[in-house]
Amino acid sequence: MAVRKTTHFLAPAIIALTLSSCAVSLGVFDSKSDGYKSYYDSFGSVKCLYDGGQDSYDVEDSLFNDTTMKSMGWEDEGDKVESREYLYLVLPFKEALTVESISLCFKAEAASTLEMSLFYFFGSANEPQKVRYLTSPEYEPIYDSEGNEIGQQPIDYDDPPLDIAMIHGELAMQPSQWASVVFGDFKQPGYEDNYLHTGSGGSLYFRVENNSGWNLDRLSAVEFTFINLLVRAI
Repeated sequence: MAVRKTTHFLAPAIIALTLSSCAVSLGVFDSKSDGYKSYYDSFGSVKCLYDGGQDSYDVEDSLFNDTTMKSMGWEDEGDKVESREYLYLVLPFKEALTVESISLCFKAEAASTLEMSLFYFFGSANEPQKVRYLTSPEYEPIYDSEGNEIGQQPIDYDDPPLDIAMIHGELAMQPSQWASVVFGDFKQPGYEDNYLHTGSGGSLYFRVENNSGWNLDRLSAVEFTFINLLVRAI
């Protein structure tokens, strides 16, 4: 995987989110009178892949509601986003949206710097199926017709290359403190308006480069949790 120069997230790509305020701006969803039902119906559960397993979090229960916004926590222990060395956070879309920005809050127990890259896939056929985790081997054995090992070959992982990321940068985090970011200014192939254009069946992949097997010699792994997913569509 090619490595390109990492930049710090800056406005308009990354802007500070005021945590003390419950007022949020979600664009077209603000005009709805259904108590954010339209918002919740626009997304599937967020799938979080880590070395050894995966978690799934419902947007309404775990990632955006009155409790998460007011207390930066969860009403029920079962809705809590576990702290893990997540490699991919996958946000599925159920609706066609023009997204101006996406906000998230991250927290790690130790001082850390998350290096993140964002990719959008219009359908599952193009999504990565064999990703390289921290403990994933680099090579696999080759066998002859009789089942005897005769050598090794590189494993063909299909993580998207860094040079096609729509956004790539770093987020510095202080120990046990929430760090908030707003992803924007999307460089989506086929579009020049700096918005993210989604459709039903598409998915946005947030890759944490620290927890990728491609970066073992370059970055330190980071265990973190996250909350308050705010997608502003216009």
